[in-house]
Amino acid sequence: MLSGVHVELARSCIRDLIRLKFVTILPIRQFGNCYTPTEKIANLRKDPILRWRLIKVASADPSHPVTFKELYKLIADFRYGATVTDHMCLTVQSRGLGISLTSMQEMIKFLLLEGIIRRVYKYPIWEQGSSSGQDYTAPEFLREKMNGNFHYDEICCLFNIDSRDLDEMIERDPCVRLIHK
Repeated sequence: MLSGVHVELARSCIRDLIRLKFVTILPIRQFGNCYTPTEKIANLRKDPILRWRLIKVASADPSHPVTFKELYKLIADFRYGATVTDHMCLTVQSRGLGISLTSMQEMIKFLLLEGIIRRVYKYPIWEQGSSSGQDYTAPEFLREKMNGNFHYDEICCLFNIDSRDLDEMIERDPCVRLIHK
């Protein structure tokens, strides 16, 4: 019990809210996340109300809304390995779109809620013996979770590690491979 709240009771209430579709859980939003479009991207072309809502959310300046054509290209350009930061620098700023960081975050939230994009998770896998005599830099407690069953967010939350620190550990360890799915 924390602060007078029974944790299991709170979990049970949240599960019920999710089951009744009153609440949706979204992945942790960071600029280092990768996203990819789903088959529901076609709904943007079919549904004018959905298109209008997207333009409204994505436009930083309502008096100069972003065109649907540019937004559609932007969403279709989400791909494995490209982070939101990469996307903002390479695509949005180079095209001169009127999308701020805040409106980009709101657009991503909107697209996730509508199922138009999904998060691409990174799963580290530690392969024992894949290094030829090099030092292992990932600590033992982390290597146990680097089996393809735990993604970055789960490992970071389990061990209270920043994702940048986990990135550095993985880059230094020649026995760790990443799977994006």
